[in-house]
Amino acid sequence: MTMRWIMAGFAALLLSGCASLAPPPPLPAAGLGAGAKVGLLVAVEPSATHTHVGTTVFNNFARDLAMPFDLAAHVRDSLTTQLSATGAQVVTIDATAIAPDKAGMLVVARDGAWAVNPEQAAAFKALRETQGLSALVVVYGVRTLVSRECSNMGCTDRNIDKSGLFTRSFLGMTRYFAVPALEVEVVRLDSPADLTRHVPLVSLLDAKVKPMPGMSAPKEFSAITPEEFKPIADAIRAFVDELAKTTARALAGR
Repeated sequence: MTMRWIMAGFAALLLSGCASLAPPPPLPAAGLGAGAKVGLLVAVEPSATHTHVGTTVFNNFARDLAMPFDLAAHVRDSLTTQLSATGAQVVTIDATAIAPDKAGMLVVARDGAWAVNPEQAAAFKALRETQGLSALVVVYGVRTLVSRECSNMGCTDRNIDKSGLFTRSFLGMTRYFAVPALEVEVVRLDSPADLTRHVPLVSLLDAKVKPMPGMSAPKEFSAITPEEFKPIADAIRAFVDELAKTTARALAGR
């Protein structure tokens, strides 16, 4: 049993190591200047989930839970506060400007430098020239990999569809994970670059799944109460706050 979890962690390390073999192009030499306009788009599910994977498929379930705080509002408020503190002017935009899952396609790596993606040139021009944005920050909900379990029979990915609690039980042992199932894109438009491919943002996002080894087992496992869910909600909120601080530092070039 222990070896199974070790193999899962080892596989994750191998994957992250492969991804790091091709470093992204360098960032702009300077951060955003004071007064720069930063577009903010947040598209996040209001509810949470408890997704469980048991020893057999008959034990598996995914149940919606009420998030004890407004996750989308907290993402917006935290990012607005941190970005404004650097002197940026935050402008709320919506999916009519760009679909959340297309934001990361605005710029591409080409010949060792960042460049505007020709396939997204019209959207880039509208954001940069029409709206006058120097940068774009997009946060949206996405199906998220929690762990990869490998054995001599192959590997199985364990995913969660939206933010919340993921639990994995195997032969009497249960592991708990707080998961902010969020995709984030931080893109410079004035000097094209994808900041989410660089430290510190890439490091933070790679570690967004948080094991909760000290979490107490709920009284009724398939019907977790708001009080029992609180440590998970607190961990997700803390991740959002750290994301906001890290995003502000990255855009300011600190």
